Amino acid sequence: MTWKMLSLAAAATVAAIGAASLPQAAHAEPHSYLLMCNGGGNMRAMIGANGTIQLDFAAGRAAGAPGAGECTWVDRAFRPGEPTVLAMRHNRSGAEYLMRGMLDDGRFFVHAYNDRSGPMIVTRTGP
Repeated sequence: MTWKMLSLAAAATVAAIGAASLPQAAHAEPHSYLLMCNGGGNMRAMIGANGTIQLDFAAGRAAGAPGAGECTWVDRAFRPGEPTVLAMRHNRSGAEYLMRGMLDDGRFFVHAYNDRSGPMIVTRTGP
């Protein structure tokens, strides 16, 4: 290898290392929307070994007025085909909030979005 080729190779290596050490651009999380839920009914939860909790519910028919075991958007009813499963990862206090609401037959709130790959993704719990 010639001196010029070595210099170019060294410059490329330094550039690659520098680029690898730069912080990656943050991926913005999609906008979440508020769901109002009522525990009880046929609502059920599954907790995975990976720390994911999934909550199955029935789609509420009226905006902001869920019945037992239902969730509904605060501003509209569910549309046909929208998922009726919520998924949340690695959030102990959020999981406790969901379980308490489900088991106490109480009203609870989640902020979620539909990524069109299965369950709705919960980003936050509470009003």
